[in-house]
Amino acid sequence: MYGEVFGQVQNLRYGSQKGQYFFAVFDVLFKDKWLPYDIVKQLVQENIQPLSVVPILYDGPWDEQIARGLAEGNSVWA
Repeated sequence: MYGEVFGQVQNLRYGSQKGQYFFAVFDVLFKDKWLPYDIVKQLVQENIQPLSVVPILYDGPWDEQIARGLAEGNSVWA
């Protein structure tokens, strides 16, 4: 399981309160294969609470303008 720890543990606070931290899953490798996002999301939601799965902000062909806008925009987490 691959993910990111954030909150009151580093500079990625994303609206967390004092002493609060999170782990968001972004990928799972199972038997040498990466699981599809929808399977990862279902597994986490049904079996690994209170973890979350990172949201998909864009699904489509590479577009530098869209990527820059998402990278430089406000967080959708907080």
